[in-house]
Order: sequence, then structure tokens, then C-alpha cells
Amino acid sequence: MELMIGKIKTSKELLDIVLPSIEKSLRIRIQKMKKKRISFEKRVKESEVLRIQELTKKINEELMRIIKAFPDINELNDFYKELIDSMLSIHELKISWSKIVWTKNKIKQLSKHYLKKVSSAENVKDMMRIRKSFYGRVSSLLKELDNDFVFLEKARKEFKKLPSVKQIRTIVLAGYPNVGKTSLLKALTRSEPEINSYPFTTKEIKVGFVRKNKKRVLQVIDTPGILDRPLEKRNKIELKAILALRHLAEKILFLIDPTLSCGYSLEEQLNLYKSIKKIFKEKEIFLVINKSDLIKDKDSLKNALKPLKTYFISARKGELNDIKPLLDLD
Repeated sequence: MELMIGKIKTSKELLDIVLPSIEKSLRIRIQKMKKKRISFEKRVKESEVLRIQELTKKINEELMRIIKAFPDINELNDFYKELIDSMLSIHELKISWSKIVWTKNKIKQLSKHYLKKVSSAENVKDMMRIRKSFYGRVSSLLKELDNDFVFLEKARKEFKKLPSVKQIRTIVLAGYPNVGKTSLLKALTRSEPEINSYPFTTKEIKVGFVRKNKKRVLQVIDTPGILDRPLEKRNKIELKAILALRHLAEKILFLIDPTLSCGYSLEEQLNLYKSIKKIFKEKEIFLVINKSDLIKDKDSLKNALKPLKTYFISARKGELNDIKPLLDLD
């Protein structure tokens, strides 16, 4: 989910762009008025009116750009809501968004008030003083938004990291770090995610699709590695995996690395598997033994895992026959 919006500027950055652009366009208008021999007082009045109108227009355009860019939080599904809240705080996001809406409306209201004052002013000094007063009010209002601009710029960058998930059948890959989840995503979807050989390499949720007749029929989500500890002690990376499991998974493939090259014992991995099954009782969870091509005694391993139902694969070699029936692609 990427926002279609560029960098959100601070009040100073915004005014440093807007004010010179107004003066530049105004110079052409003033020259035209001079050629028409419009009196000095009328030129000043029209110029000050135009300055107020242009500042109002340009600031409102910028604020409206920000307002429209962010999605309506209330319309997002639970996965996105919780994921955004884990990164930013939905409450703060709503407050900052509301303050920008209020400021936009306030500037529009002030603009009408100051335009009337300029129109009724009788001398040049009053006209210029009124316009400068309007500029000062707008500048103050924008400065009050600076913390919100900074927060929303951070939010914009975080939104760029959000996965683009579809409302289709979804399988989520889970397990300890470095057990081969990203390799399985690549094998299933023929995507080319970056694969590294150290723990916690998958910092963000990755999404791939299985296609049939060029149509996306199955969504596969690779989650960050999750560790065997209570939910309240999990870090933000682990919580993203939990959110994916809770809100998106139709089925969960829980991967085990029997070679222990992932850095975790078989007992630790099985404890996490049992923990996940308890938390997500309503989900179909399948115990998938990865790296089967490196197992020396498969029968002994099967006996050690009894009575658990297991599925043996080698994601690295693309040997996935054991789990293909689970995908329901026929």
C-alpha cells in the first residue's frame, strides 16, 4: 500500500516555495495593469487581493494533497489497521489528519475575512498591512502543524513498506528465522525475493502469487521469523508475522528445519509450532519439514515426530510434491 504523494514539507519549506511563486506570477499581472494605466491604488488593492487568493489556493492545494493521500482508516481491513497501529499509532494518525483538515478550513475562512477587509480599505498602507496580517496568520497556523507534518512524513515512508495484499485465498508461511520460508515463497510463486543466510533477514512481510492461466489464484505470504515467547514480549517484526497469521491466513504452513542450521533445536521449533496451534485454533496448520534433501535418516525423524502429520519438502531444490495437495490448485 503506497501513498501516491511526494515528500510532506514543513511549514518553512512550503512557504519558501509558495511565496516566491506568487510574487513571480504577480509581476506579470502588475505589468499588464500598468500598461492599462490603472491607478496605483487600484493596482495595489488588486495585487493584495491576488496575493491573499493565491496563498489560500496554493496552501489549500498542498493540504488537500496530504488529506486525500492517506486512506480512510475506518475503511481498512483489520490486518492493515493493526499493522499500521503497530508501526505508527492510528490514534496519532487520525489526530494529525484531522488537524490538517481543520487548518485547511480555517485558512479558507480567514481568507474570506481578509479579502473583505482589503476590499474596504481606503489607503495603500492599510491594504498592505491587512495582507501581511493574513500572511502572518497563515504562517502561524502552518507552524502549528509542523509536528504533524513530520509525523505524516514518517507515516508516508512507513506506508511505502506495507505489503499489498489481495482478498483471495491465502497461505501464510511461518516458523523460526532462517528455516527456509523465503526459499519456499520463491519456489511456489517463482518470484525472486532476496534470500540471505542470517537470522531475521525477512524484516517485512513479503507477498507472492501462484498463477493459473495467468490469473492469481493463491496468495503466499512470507512472514518474519517469530520466536517462542509470549505475544507481549515479541518485537515489532514478530508482531507483523502474528498479524498476517491472524487476519490473512486460510492455511498456515509451519516450516521446520531438521538440520538445525537455522540455529534452533528441533524441540524449540516444535514448541513454537504447538504454541501457534494453540493461538490459532481456527486455522488449518500444517507441519512442513524443509531441507529434506539434507536429512540423512528420514525414517528416524518421522518416528521422532510421531504422531504429528508431517510434509517433507526441499524448497531449495523445488521438491514440493508433498505439499501440493494442500494448495488446492486443481
